[in-house]
Amino acid sequence: MADQQDETTWFPSDRTTPFLERVRALAPVRLGHLIEPGDTWETDYAGCLLMVDVPGIPDGGLLGTSNHIQVAWDDGALGGYWGDVHLWDGFDERDEEALVVRGATLTDDEAADAAVAWLARQLTRPLDHQVWKRGNQVVGQRWVLADTGREIGRRGSRLARRGSPTVVTRLRPLGV
Repeated sequence: MADQQDETTWFPSDRTTPFLERVRALAPVRLGHLIEPGDTWETDYAGCLLMVDVPGIPDGGLLGTSNHIQVAWDDGALGGYWGDVHLWDGFDERDEEALVVRGATLTDDEAADAAVAWLARQLTRPLDHQVWKRGNQVVGQRWVLADTGREIGRRGSRLARRGSPTVVTRLRPLGV
């Protein structure tokens, strides 16, 4: 999706809505110290779907890689979750880490405020990169949200990642 991205516009798309206008106004202040505008995009899938390509986590459609944060605003419902490159296919409102607002009467501005605040919270959560080595060769890696232990990315076989990691590096927060 990188070819669709405008590197200076937050959540670029071919359309605008009151919700999207408010998100774009809030993003430079609330998200600007966390990500670049080019890491964001929007589509009209599921109403208005915001996507953030999370820095520090490898891209790709590999099973078990949740390197995108998605937020949908549609018909009075606001939801968000850690997902992959597929649009809104893994949202589970029972997930304790998900953003779920239903039944409340939110304006577009209130929904945008809640969405951007939730995105900022997700992007400031501590993220660890765990590496398993055999000799000098990296044989396995995991990216883990350190506050909950949730794995959001991995490389290498489970067998290669058994035991304690050789190196653990805190990727964020870095002076946030």
